[in-house]
Amino acid sequence: MGRPDAVRPALATALNSFGNRLGALGRRAEAMAAAREAVELSRQLASAQPDTYRPGLAVSLNNLGNRLCDLGRGEEALVAAEEALEINRVLATAQPAAYRLALALSLNNLGIRSK
Repeated sequence: MGRPDAVRPALATALNSFGNRLGALGRRAEAMAAAREAVELSRQLASAQPDTYRPGLAVSLNNLGNRLCDLGRGEEALVAAEEALEINRVLATAQPAAYRLALALSLNNLGIRSK
């Protein structure tokens, strides 16, 4: 492929979707592996272009938290949920109309993880 960097955002999205589908099928360890890979890739993208890719990182972190929770790894799930919340708070402060829903999702996930 001529431009591998050009497909990295789509790969992160695909990994998130794949992890969610694996989780729905009860293939929890594989789902978590896909979610971890999505977070790693999203973190790299957000590091290079934060304004563009931080929202995707927050989505990936929320998904990772869900996958960790599925495996009974509550403390790790809480850490992922807290990081997603922190990102979404910043985004929603800057652009409330665009990120209010993402912030609400992160608050919901954090509430579930804090039980």
